[in-house]
Amino acid sequence: MKLLNTIIIGSSIILMASSCSNNSETKYANPCDELDAVDLEMLQKIDKIRGQYKDEPDFIKRLNDAQIYWIQYKDRHIRALYPDKKENYKKEFGMDYNYCKCDEHVRITKARIEELNRWSNPKKTHDKCPTSIK
Repeated sequence: MKLLNTIIIGSSIILMASSCSNNSETKYANPCDELDAVDLEMLQKIDKIRGQYKDEPDFIKRLNDAQIYWIQYKDRHIRALYPDKKENYKKEFGMDYNYCKCDEHVRITKARIEELNRWSNPKKTHDKCPTSIK
């Protein structure tokens, strides 16, 4: 199951990165270069969490499931945000579809990293509801 999850997550990242183009002058050459960096950061964060919680197989299974569903959500979110055919995007809007798509992937992946930080860098809280966060 772990191998399947890794393959699914990895293939999603490869598909996203391979579709990007170079159009910007920021810290990264373009949002797709930044996407590569934030995807790597997210995968490293997930690996760290898996290591921290290695003795809790039920949690690890649910974390893996959540990550798969998060990737599906992210892909559907992008399709909803940019519903036009990508061939028509530049012609109709004057912007490169891949540039814009990668930019949104970066934004949403950074938000996911913040969510994952709750497990990788837990802060003691006084929540009344017990969670898997140690």
